[in-house]
Amino acid sequence: MRQVMHFPAQSSEIERWLALMCNAKTARVYLSALLKGSRVAGFMPKLPLERVSDILSGVKATQPASNAKDPIPPSVLDKIPSICEDVSLRMLFVTAFVFLLRVKSECIPILRGDAADVPTTKIKVHSSMFLYRGELWLILRRRKNRPGGSVLRRGCTCGATPNAKVTAHGWWSSCPVHAIWPWVKSTCRPGEALFGQWSYQPVLARLKALAVEASDVKGGNFGTHSLRKGAADSIVSTSGNGLFELLQAGEWCSAAFRVYIQNCNLVNRALSAVAISDSEGD
Repeated sequence: MRQVMHFPAQSSEIERWLALMCNAKTARVYLSALLKGSRVAGFMPKLPLERVSDILSGVKATQPASNAKDPIPPSVLDKIPSICEDVSLRMLFVTAFVFLLRVKSECIPILRGDAADVPTTKIKVHSSMFLYRGELWLILRRRKNRPGGSVLRRGCTCGATPNAKVTAHGWWSSCPVHAIWPWVKSTCRPGEALFGQWSYQPVLARLKALAVEASDVKGGNFGTHSLRKGAADSIVSTSGNGLFELLQAGEWCSAAFRVYIQNCNLVNRALSAVAISDSEGD
C-alpha cells in the first residue's frame, strides 16, 4: 500500500515519493506543484538538491523509451497541397499548425461562429471561429491546460493586409485571414463544424503518409503532435522575439512548451524566461 504524504512534507518523504514515479517529467511537474503549494502555505521543505537530482535521473533511466514525434516544419506543410487533393484535410492541418492545436480534442470539433461572439468569450459549445477586426479568432470552451477556456487570435501573415505584421514563419497558404477564413466562409455556416466529415484515426493515418512523402524522410516518426512541434520550432527559430511569441501563442505559463522545441539553447533561454516570469508573479 502506497504511503500517504503528510503536510508539511519532510524531505525524506518527498524523496520516497519521487522514487515511486514512473516518469521523470511527471515527477518534476508534481514536485514543482508541491513546492509552490508549500510556499503559498508558508513553509518550504529543505530538499537536498543533489539527492533529488539523482533520484530524478534514476527515474528517467528506468522509464520506457520516449516516443517523441518528429516536427513538421512549414517547408514540409507547404508541400502537402501538391500531393493532397482534399482541401478540407489540408485546411485541418494548417489550422492545427497556425493555432498550435491538439488535433483530436481541439481542431477536428471546431465550429464556425460569428463576430457577435465578441466581447462575450464564454461560450456553451465546443468552440467558435470567426473574423473580427482583421484577425481570425478561435474561442475554445476549454483546453487541456486551460479548463476555463481559451481565446486565440491570429492576424494576417501573408502581407495582404496593410500595416499587418508579416511574420517570418508565415506564408500565404496558411494565412489565417486570407487563406483559412475564406475557406471557412465558403464551407460552412455559423454553428456548423469545419471538419465534421473527419475523425481522428483517418486524419492521423493521412498525416503520417503525407508527412513522409513531403519530407522525403524514410522512417520519420510523425503524428498529429508533429504539427504543434513544427509550429513551435518555426515561431522560436524565425522571430526575433520568438520565445515570448511562443509562450503567448501556445498559452504556456510553465516549462511544458519545451517538449515542442528542438533547439536546446532556445529551450534553456525559454526556461529562464519562464522562471523569471513565475518569480515576478509570486
